[in-house]
Amino acid sequence: MNESFALVPFFAKLVLLTFRAPARAAEALIALNQPRVILWQAMFLVIVVSVLAVAMTQVPMPELAPDVPPPLVISPFSYALILGAALVMFVFALHYTGQSIGGKGTFQGALTLVIWIEVMSILVRLVEFAVLQVVPALDTLMMVLGIGLMIWIVVNFVNVLHRFDNLGKALLTIVLAVLGIGLGTAVILTLIGTAGGPLNV
Repeated sequence: MNESFALVPFFAKLVLLTFRAPARAAEALIALNQPRVILWQAMFLVIVVSVLAVAMTQVPMPELAPDVPPPLVISPFSYALILGAALVMFVFALHYTGQSIGGKGTFQGALTLVIWIEVMSILVRLVEFAVLQVVPALDTLMMVLGIGLMIWIVVNFVNVLHRFDNLGKALLTIVLAVLGIGLGTAVILTLIGTAGGPLNV
């Protein structure tokens, strides 16, 4: 029980460190050196929490005109499948793409950082949702800030992971990885019959 309570301040400190100094946060995460079995369990847990967060922050769709077809609705299970596949592909893509251009990161490190990136994405989504409940007019601004913040975090994480000497290589790794998983995700969407419509959980 005491260990569980001790994790709370550690989690909070790591979140703040990620916002303030993402490179140092990446170093701290990699230094944890958790075994892969624990990391895969953490990945599963993060996917479940992410699906719940999306369901909680889902904005009701406005009433559409009679001649406008309703948006395609994806079940929580299908969304979890898509998200899980995308995250796993992102881990492999970051690892192998980075190594192909001289990176020295490990698969275990890539898995650790991708899990934490998704954790931060969930927190950013929840903060955006809370702010928009008070000031809806900040919708566009919050979206831009959220995307910018996540890009900054991911670039720094990849730079630390592969021990690159500049952020340019990290950005190139991310672009190539995203292109790869974009193609893979499109295939998955097609296979489960959801291609061509927006995602609503």
